Amino acid sequence: NPPRVKKGIPMTPFNTTAKNSRYSELMGDAIAAYYLVHTRGERLNDEDVKDMIETAFSVGDCAVNSDGHHGTPAQRACAAIWG
Repeated sequence: NPPRVKKGIPMTPFNTTAKNSRYSELMGDAIAAYYLVHTRGERLNDEDVKDMIETAFSVGDCAVNSDGHHGTPAQRACAAIWG
């Protein structure tokens, strides 16, 4: 059976290309941020939200061709803001 493909990304277990790793990390950042600020989630205040965005920025990396790439600092911060 050929692997399933969704939007050009092969959907196989442990698919760790740089693009897929970055996509997973950025979606995780966005989903976590959404939960943390939602009224049915953690309901973070403005100062905590600022800290969350700064933390997302600080864990970004610039190794864009690495299979373990998690997104640049700006991408991680933007994902948290979007969430």
